[in-house]
Amino acid sequence: MSQNEVLRARRHTTVCQKEPSCYEDVLVKFVLYIRRMRKEKNYNYIYGSDETSVWLDSSNTKCIDKCGAKEVAVLSTGHDKQRITVMLTARGDLLQDEENGFFK
Repeated sequence: MSQNEVLRARRHTTVCQKEPSCYEDVLVKFVLYIRRMRKEKNYNYIYGSDETSVWLDSSNTKCIDKCGAKEVAVLSTGHDKQRITVMLTARGDLLQDEENGFFK
C-alpha cells in the first residue's frame, strides 16, 4: 500500500457542527417563542443578522493524519486571538442597515 492511500487531509470537526440530541425540540420551542413575542410586542421592524470571524492569522486549518484517526491535533501559529468578529444586519424589508457594524 502506498503512502498516499494511508494519509488523508481533512478539517477537524468543531463542537458547533455536531447536532445535539434535542435539536428538533429546541428549534420548535424557539420558533413558537418568537411567534408569541411577535404577537405580544407588535415590532415595527424585524432584523436578520449574520456574524462571521475574520482571522488575521492565515494559518491553514487542514490537518493530515492516518485514515480513521479519531482525534487529530491541529497546529497553530500561536496567534489564536488575532481575529475580529463582524456582524451584518438587514431589515425585513431588505433595507440594509449600513450604520450598524459590530466588532468583537
